[in-house]
Amino acid sequence: MANKNFKGKTSHLDKFFSGDVSDVPDVHEPPATPEKLYRLSTKISFEYERFIRDEAWKARKTVTQYINDLIKAEMDRVNTSETQVP
Repeated sequence: MANKNFKGKTSHLDKFFSGDVSDVPDVHEPPATPEKLYRLSTKISFEYERFIRDEAWKARKTVTQYINDLIKAEMDRVNTSETQVP
């Protein structure tokens, strides 16, 4: 039967784990509340899919982030054009 006494085998590690840690400040930030996301399932032409993947790769972004950035740019364009109406 195996020896289950680990005390002797780990005693050299005590110097790393001993001491009072109650006065050590907690450096962990509270977890941020996750952004609410809308899931969209769509079918697009293969030529568009290739374009989106290539452009996302060139911009070093995920396809999702690339599409989000396209939508944000379009929203900004629409909002500025509405404010410039004479």
